Amino acid sequence: MALEYFQDRGEEVSWRAIQLWPILAAAAVFKPEEQGLSAGLISYTEAGRWIGLPAFGLSRPLGIIGMICEHEQLPRLNAIVVKKNSTNVPGSGVILAPENDYSEEQSNVLAYEWFSVGVPDIQYARYVNEATKWGC
Repeated sequence: MALEYFQDRGEEVSWRAIQLWPILAAAAVFKPEEQGLSAGLISYTEAGRWIGLPAFGLSRPLGIIGMICEHEQLPRLNAIVVKKNSTNVPGSGVILAPENDYSEEQSNVLAYEWFSVGVPDIQYARYVNEATKWGC
């Protein structure tokens, strides 16, 4: 079995969600500090830099991650990606559990043991992407 490389997949949004998942999980577990943000939170700019996308290219991959978390009844991992210089506020389209505001969701994400959960496979991410209308 050969390794697959993300650049071989072009800009397919499902692959970008799979690429971003372990980065967010590691951030939630290890809680690195980015200037101006609470420990464990990551700016869109930094998350995009890690996977080679501009910040504005993260909304759909993060949406896929949020929908997978919702389906699996996990804290919404996408909630730790926030606007830089925003007092820890995620983007307006962030997927949260219905009973939580963004700060409660972020606390739940940061308390969860993400290394007990595997990275979703590409078929699951594609299914979520195709099943969601994304307002289009």
